[in-house]
Amino acid sequence: MIRYMRWNMEDWYKRGKCYIAKNFVIFGKEQVAKQIEGVYERILKYAKKEFLEKGYTDASLRTIAAEAETSTNSIYVRFKGKEGLFAAIVEPVSEEFMSRCLDVQETFHSFDSDVQRREVGKYSSDAMLGMVDYIYDHFDEFRLLLDASHGTKFCNFVNGLVSVKPRPPLPALRWSL
Repeated sequence: MIRYMRWNMEDWYKRGKCYIAKNFVIFGKEQVAKQIEGVYERILKYAKKEFLEKGYTDASLRTIAAEAETSTNSIYVRFKGKEGLFAAIVEPVSEEFMSRCLDVQETFHSFDSDVQRREVGKYSSDAMLGMVDYIYDHFDEFRLLLDASHGTKFCNFVNGLVSVKPRPPLPALRWSL
């Protein structure tokens, strides 16, 4: 069992194998943040602002923590570091966008060749407008993905989109386009 220095008896309570100290719960060697309402959202809000202004590389977790009125340790506990924080902001949007791209392709390829030939223009136009709407609905996240992701696993976001390989067109379409 780990022993902890007790500065003030009112701050520490022993409950079984768990110690509670102000905003942290300690189980054995692991420290888990108690969820204080609004902290997670404030961290994300100010992280997005910092990443948009300075990019991933120059963004400071200390600045984010200060603006969110929390500690850098709180950020590490919740997000495991700067890249985890960046991922929490952009990953849901990037995954959804990629999923939408694949859905458009798979849906189009599920049509028979006559419907594909007849509807390719309208279907492409509608799908593209839907993608543009999604980008504008998540504009800050796309700015982060395109302009501020250097140094993260998201720096090749555009290459990932380009590398999505649609299934080969049906032979009838290949010659009719």
